[in-house]
Amino acid sequence: MISPLVLLLVVLGLASATPVQDCGSTANIDEVRIEGCDAPPCLLIRGEDAHVEIEFVNNQASETLSTEIIGTIGGLDVPWFGADPNACNGLTSGDCPLENGEKTVYEATLPVLNEYPPVSVVITWKLVNDAGATAVCFIVPALII
Repeated sequence: MISPLVLLLVVLGLASATPVQDCGSTANIDEVRIEGCDAPPCLLIRGEDAHVEIEFVNNQASETLSTEIIGTIGGLDVPWFGADPNACNGLTSGDCPLENGEKTVYEATLPVLNEYPPVSVVITWKLVNDAGATAVCFIVPALII
């Protein structure tokens, strides 16, 4: 039988924040969690999905929220498709329309296709409001393996 302390440590390890670099968020990002990534570079396994959770406090009212993901490989920016472009569908706490000061949790799945080459990539993840302002923006280095 697993002791309660060991179980707690395992759960905390799975839910720990991933250090990321803010790249111009208008919202206050409380925490970003990329499953299995306690420290960059995050390992993204081809043929599997990466799971991302972002907790933030929205600072500008918005009817909508859209997802934009860019992978930068060798200085070349490439759109990363597969996550739902309508970020409102990924809100697990809070909802659209977003209110000013609203505590929000967004969850998404990022597909890592088998066709992707094993390469270093810098991921820029943005949530953009209906005024075109970047509510959330973070950058995290990753390795596709």
